[in-house]
Amino acid sequence: MQDVKKMAAPKVSLELNPGPSNPRNSEGAIAELADGRLLLAYTRFYAGSADYAPAEIACRFSSDLGATWDDKNRIVVANEGDSNVMSVSLLRLARGGLGLFYLVKNSWGDCMLYLRKSFDEGQTWGERTCCAPDPGYYVVNNDRVIQLSTGRLIVPAAWHHCVDGTRETHRSQAKAMAFLSDDRTPLVTAISYDEGRAWRNHRPLETDLDGCYCYTSMTFVGDRVLLSYCAGDSRVGGLNRLRVRGFNIDWLFIGPGSPGSAGSAGQWRASIWLS
Repeated sequence: MQDVKKMAAPKVSLELNPGPSNPRNSEGAIAELADGRLLLAYTRFYAGSADYAPAEIACRFSSDLGATWDDKNRIVVANEGDSNVMSVSLLRLARGGLGLFYLVKNSWGDCMLYLRKSFDEGQTWGERTCCAPDPGYYVVNNDRVIQLSTGRLIVPAAWHHCVDGTRETHRSQAKAMAFLSDDRTPLVTAISYDEGRAWRNHRPLETDLDGCYCYTSMTFVGDRVLLSYCAGDSRVGGLNRLRVRGFNIDWLFIGPGSPGSAGSAGQWRASIWLS
């Protein structure tokens, strides 16, 4: 163990003071990039210092493990809200890329968390995705989003009730809650023998965690099933790739709970469900 007396005292490496055109620099988050640099993203207010004053998300970089920082303010997210954007979290995502989470504040009843992803280490950022399950006013402080070993994201939040979006009805007391990401959208078949009241023989067709599977069509050709569906992902776009997959109809009935082979498409009476 090092001698405490010989340890260097904690040193300030960056201080962003307020100024006439920049009255507040507040909460931020830091992420390590693939080349070893550090990325600092923070809230930069430019017309007032109150929580509802206009603000944007800016960033700076360090090439020496945070000992020094560059002096250029790069705007990562311009003000997208009627009030501001603020409260950044940065997270290296399990499925690739860097995630930037931030709040978009429009009124006393509308404050929502959004996510943008970067696949070039913070040089550019993709389209935003809303992380909140329902409209409302959610406070998510900076550097709060976490990721489980499974890749699932957890967002701790405080929900403030507000009837009409005004300060008069905004409730200062909040309810604690958490958002859980449910990014898995597998394409699965299932069989029903009672006209849809119960389903069994769930069989996965697509399981890529980064996949987006939807808009299916189903065609029976003899004893074969042909499916067409969107099979995109975060790189090509969720709806930008069409896929056609075929299999023998008996494949649908493999597994526990099945009465056996389905026979030809014209003989079986089960219903097929795709999700």
